[in-house]
Amino acid sequence: MFLCQGISDFRVFMGRNYIQSHEQRLARGGDVFADNLNNTLAIEHKIISPHAAIANVYVNANYDVCITKNNPIL
Repeated sequence: MFLCQGISDFRVFMGRNYIQSHEQRLARGGDVFADNLNNTLAIEHKIISPHAAIANVYVNANYDVCITKNNPIL
């Protein structure tokens, strides 16, 4: 954990998508309305994925943290 003093706009992008997180959602009792939920998550994924390009930190599907060229701390 770190403190970003003076930085008011810091973006972290989680690269794991709704398909990759399906098993975890099932394990915690999610996906009760699976068809509707997956349709909603697919739409959300299309909207959110382009934001990876402007992230300061990218956390990939394996939870590896990658510092991007957009990082104001560097």
